[in-house]
Amino acid sequence: MPIPSDYRDIVLMLVDKTEDGRVHWRKEKFGIAVNIDSAKFSIWGGNDENSEEPFVAFGLHDDPGNTIDSWYVEENEGSDYSLMHRLYQGAKRHASGVPEKLKLLKEKIAASKEIGKPGE
Repeated sequence: MPIPSDYRDIVLMLVDKTEDGRVHWRKEKFGIAVNIDSAKFSIWGGNDENSEEPFVAFGLHDDPGNTIDSWYVEENEGSDYSLMHRLYQGAKRHASGVPEKLKLLKEKIAASKEIGKPGE
């Protein structure tokens, strides 16, 4: 299904803010999530068990953690899938601390005369 129209602006804002490093995504058991006031957004991806088609899913949860809405976009849906995949990959990178790790490594590389140890 395409991105529901009432979510499109939210997805676009989350993509932009995630790419700027301004969304504090965290890993959860089945995906990546962020809390906003008394709601939680979660995002996860995989392959459909019947068709093997890649998908990205999005959920909205209330304060106690109940899922109150969810939807998914499959790869065959073109630009909507590309956008959701971009959000999912960005959220995973930020939840895993990749940008911060790369920043620290860049500083180490810049300050080092040699990198690595001989024979490794």
